[in-house]
Amino acid sequence: MRDRGSLLIVFVVLLLVLIASSVYAVKVDQEVLNALDDDEEVSVIVVLKDEPIKDRGNVNVVSTGKNERLEIRREMIREVQDDVLERLNIKENNREQERFISNSNNSNSNKKEDLTNNGRTSVASTEDYDFDLKHRYSVVNGFSGKVTKAGLEKLLEDNLVEKVEV
Repeated sequence: MRDRGSLLIVFVVLLLVLIASSVYAVKVDQEVLNALDDDEEVSVIVVLKDEPIKDRGNVNVVSTGKNERLEIRREMIREVQDDVLERLNIKENNREQERFISNSNNSNSNKKEDLTNNGRTSVASTEDYDFDLKHRYSVVNGFSGKVTKAGLEKLLEDNLVEKVEV
C-alpha cells in the first residue's frame, strides 16, 4: 500500500512538471530542428506573443478609429520585435537592409526603415551571428530570416517568442 502511495505521488509530480513545461514552452517546428542537424542555419518565421496594448493617456483604444488602432498595434509589434531582436546578434549584411511599412498619413506611400543598426547588436563575422534578419512584419507580430543553433537556443529562452517554424 505504501509503495502505491509513493508511486502515485511521483506520478503526480511528474505530470505537474510536464504540464508546467508545456505551458511555457516555445513551439518549434520539427523541420527547423531537423534542418539545423544538417545545416549551420535555416530559414524560419518567428512568431511573437502580443503584449497588451499600453494605456495611451486619454486615448481610448476601443473608441479610436480603425487606422489609429492599426497604428497602435504596429507600434506594439515594433516594440516586441525590438525587445526580442536586441537579445540576438544580428548578421550584418553588405547590402542595406530595409523594409517598407505603411505610412499612416498616406496609405499609398511607403517609408523605408533601416534595420542594420536600430539599437541592436550587429556582427560582420558569419561565425558570430545568431540571426540573419530578412523581414520584419508590421501587422503580424513576427519576423523572418535565417537562424543558427545558438540563435534558436536564445529564441527558445525568450518568453516573448510564441513559435519558430519553417
